[in-house]
Amino acid sequence: MLIYGVIPGIIALLFYGTAKALTQLAPESIWEYIYILLTLVILPVGYGYFLYRRISAEEDKKYEKRKMELEREQNRSDLVKELCNFIHSSGATEIYVDFFGFSDFGYPNISKLLFFTKKYGSKSFVFSEHGYADIGKYKLIEILQELETRFDGYLKIDYSSVGSYHSSLPPSYKIEHGVGGDVISPINDYDTSISKEPSSARLYLGDEAKKVRQIEKDEETRKNSLKQI
Repeated sequence: MLIYGVIPGIIALLFYGTAKALTQLAPESIWEYIYILLTLVILPVGYGYFLYRRISAEEDKKYEKRKMELEREQNRSDLVKELCNFIHSSGATEIYVDFFGFSDFGYPNISKLLFFTKKYGSKSFVFSEHGYADIGKYKLIEILQELETRFDGYLKIDYSSVGSYHSSLPPSYKIEHGVGGDVISPINDYDTSISKEPSSARLYLGDEAKKVRQIEKDEETRKNSLKQI
């Protein structure tokens, strides 16, 4: 507001006041000439150039950000295409990822996928070996969901609680130690945060997906048919 509104407004008022004064009085001293030069030329031109450079810099940042987004989208598309080709060529039936075990120590991003294939048995697809940086878990889940759609698959994601604390501790202690969130019933002597994080995922592909769905359907039917006591 100050840069784009208040300061230009002040400069415009000074410009208008000086221009109006010149229609009534002629400058007499060197200081009046300096003031006229300042308000009619230096301030408008100088601040206009400043605004131009600032707006150009902001546009350049937006352009670079959009360019980076487009590059990431293209990289994602290339990776999905490469994974599809690998699935076709290897006869993959299942993809597994451990969101804790498949990351480099100290880093949250995932470094590989584990494929179960007809051609190679189990085989790791290490992203760095194919020219890609490690991938965040939620972006990787999106990629698995896209593969699920393309190959009529079945994606199963396991979740684990992100923290727990002793139920006898006061609420302030729980908040200070970053557990947060609503809580569910105590388990043994601990309350568990209802916030959960993906711990692993399995994507069953093609016929294997149909088999797993049928097995789960049969198991659900069996459970529902059990007699309650």
